[in-house]
Amino acid sequence: MKNILTLSFTIQFLFLFCFSSLAQDTEYLIPVNTDFTFKGYGGIEIKRGNLIEESSTFLSLKGGAVINNKVGFGLTAGAFLSDNNFPGVGSTESTSDVQLSPAIGYGGIFVEYIALSSKKIHFSVPVTIGPGIIALSEELEISPGVEDEDLVEFSPFFVIEPGINLEVNLLKEVKFCIGGCYRLVSASDLGRVSDSDLSDFMFNIGLKIGNY
Repeated sequence: MKNILTLSFTIQFLFLFCFSSLAQDTEYLIPVNTDFTFKGYGGIEIKRGNLIEESSTFLSLKGGAVINNKVGFGLTAGAFLSDNNFPGVGSTESTSDVQLSPAIGYGGIFVEYIALSSKKIHFSVPVTIGPGIIALSEELEISPGVEDEDLVEFSPFFVIEPGINLEVNLLKEVKFCIGGCYRLVSASDLGRVSDSDLSDFMFNIGLKIGNY
């Protein structure tokens, strides 16, 4: 009788142990991060820096996603707004200098690391990589007081633009950004302007609108 009671208690204990084990969270060989978040935002930036040794303004738009409030990625595009002129050889056979006007736009993909995004003041480190286009035009005076432009050169190029920004949480979904970046241009096929003329530091301010 004693052996039967002992066996009965043993079976009940094993049953309770197995049941409690089944009630626990399932374990996996590769752990799953249950805190994973995927959010998005849109933004606008105004950048100021030299372009062919003359101060210029660049306006860009961007939109992307943020993983776990730390890593952002997306697309961006923009163009220089300033009406700059610089002396150069025109499209005619004359060797005298004329006033050339550049039109430049570029964009591509961006990746950024965002540190301490929950704090009022934090920072981010973005990098933009992508293609661009530049056109050089010659200003022509058709008649007194009437001017036109003649395309002189046109070329695609490649740009890498690393930067660092200080970000301030103004509202729950609005962040103010201020910082700087370096525009590194390469592979442009222009005879009148070099890649170094198109590369320079820029200061920027902007807004991000989104929840992360």
